[in-house]
Amino acid sequence: AGSQANANAEIEEFIRENKIDEVAAKALMDSGPAAQKSVMGRGGLTDCRNPSAVCLARLREAKIMQAMKPNEPKHDPNAVVDNSNIAAEIDKFLERNEVDFRAASALRAETVATQRAVLDRGDLHDCQNPSAALMGRISVAKETTSLAQRQLSAWGMGGVAGAASEEVEAFIRDNGIDGSAALALRQADPLVQRAVVERGGLTDCRDPSAVCLSRIRDAKSLPLAALGAAGLGLGAYMGMGGMANPFAQ
Repeated sequence: AGSQANANAEIEEFIRENKIDEVAAKALMDSGPAAQKSVMGRGGLTDCRNPSAVCLARLREAKIMQAMKPNEPKHDPNAVVDNSNIAAEIDKFLERNEVDFRAASALRAETVATQRAVLDRGDLHDCQNPSAALMGRISVAKETTSLAQRQLSAWGMGGVAGAASEEVEAFIRDNGIDGSAALALRQADPLVQRAVVERGGLTDCRDPSAVCLSRIRDAKSLPLAALGAAGLGLGAYMGMGGMANPFAQ
């Protein structure tokens, strides 16, 4: 009981110091200890333009990483973590939200990680078309989980993702990138992140966040060979047959 009280006090202090709004604060308080520790372990949010949005983004990332590790607790210590129980959760979710057969079947056919990511976003009562909203959530969850898996693989193989992480965080901080643009950059593939960062700082831009999002779109539209060059360094790419720099301003 004492350790739980200390943990709650630490969370409340984090919420207060970083001026997190009521929605994000509740989401953090309701999360499991592992997710809470992951969010707070990444440092304060006082330098962020929208601390609440960044807090929610950290929570989503933490829950996705947990869902990919079925042997670790996903919620509070008293919760049953057997993945077979998620079927019952899905049944209750579908009953509450009255989605059509196609959307219900799509959710049941997904991996546990994707199902968990969908359920953790809550009910669909405020959606005009719950079935369409559910299909959208599944699509986003699959994309985000796939990205997390690729990044884990890159870390395990000593790839660029782990090395780029600190550089990306520094880029976000130094250039005053806001919550949504910062999240988009953090969730981008490592090669896309490299392409954005190598185009230089944004301190001279009127709207650094908008320019950052534009760079992300540009990088995603490039062929893989060009993105691969960003990972090698633009000098190496420029030396391949005298090709033009695809990331020039």
